[in-house]
Amino acid sequence: MASDRVAKTDPFRLDRRPTDVPFGTQAAASTPPAPGPNAAGPNLSLSGIVGGPPWVALLDGIPGHEGSALMRVGDTLGGIKVRAVTATTATISGFDTTWKLTVKRPWK
Repeated sequence: MASDRVAKTDPFRLDRRPTDVPFGTQAAASTPPAPGPNAAGPNLSLSGIVGGPPWVALLDGIPGHEGSALMRVGDTLGGIKVRAVTATTATISGFDTTWKLTVKRPWK
């Protein structure tokens, strides 16, 4: 029958065979090792500052978040908390560290 042929060849997969993980189950996720005492923190950067008091920071490199994030004082995302934002800097804390970031290149 046609349905048997479709089930055996699985036309919706590139390798033309059924998946190893049954439907409704999740593959075993490997947990990454815990960072050591000398492990580097996230690669944060301050792309820009938006507004005028109150300022909003445009942050890149937040763990678990793709792209840039607009964050106000008190906001928390990916274990990172914004402590202060001025016209040129943002003070960020998380992972037992505090960063004082400056804008990469001021806009003119």
